[in-house]
This record gives sequence, structure tokens and C-alpha cells, in this order.
Amino acid sequence: MSQERDYLLRELPYEEWFEAATLTGSKMIIREAIGSLEELKDFFNPIRDDMIPSIRLPELAVWLRETLGDKVLAEKVEKILQTTPVYIEQCRRVREAVIERYGKLTGEIQGTSKKIEECSTPLSQNGS
Repeated sequence: MSQERDYLLRELPYEEWFEAATLTGSKMIIREAIGSLEELKDFFNPIRDDMIPSIRLPELAVWLRETLGDKVLAEKVEKILQTTPVYIEQCRRVREAVIERYGKLTGEIQGTSKKIEECSTPLSQNGS
């Protein structure tokens, strides 16, 4: 498990990072590049309350499986997408799955008090 844990928690080379964005209350779009499971967890826990993650969830599942190598989390994300039709709820459930997976791999219990109250339209639907 230690080798698998280290592998799944590694920092990927820049060219393999996953692109996402955060929308702010001031209508700014902050492009982000996610290069590890920890960074993905942090992405879903914005620093300010007016920051809303915007992420292409189907592409995230592919990245988790093929690039990061986390088949377990990729399958959870795919199942969420198949069973949850509303994007906002998909974001909430994927966030919880990411936090749970990171916690299991690191032995840390992650607080889930900060919830995503709303999510933006996925980047692929707003022309970006």
C-alpha cells in the first residue's frame, strides 16, 4: 500500500497537469492547473466563499484514471456522473469523493464543513 499511496500522491510533471478554473464573485476567472491529488482536494476547497470551482468532470475522470493512475477515484467520479444528472450535485459529490480518497491515502481526516453551495457551468459548456 505504501508504494501505491506514494504513487497516487505524487506531483505530476507540468505537462500532465489537469486544467480547471475558479470563478470569483468579482466575475474573474482564475485558471488553475492541478498536478496532484492534494491539489485537486485543495481546488475543491476554495480559499474564499465567493470562489466557485469550474471543472470538466468527465475529463477529470479520464485524467484520474489515465494520468494520475487512480482507478478507484476515477470509477467513483464516473459513477457519480452516471447517477447524478445535476452539475451542482455532481460537484458536491465529486468533492466529497476526492476528500475521502485523499484522507484514506494520507490517513488524514478532512473536514467537510465547507460545502460548495453552487457550481458554475462546466468550462466545456460556456465556450472556454
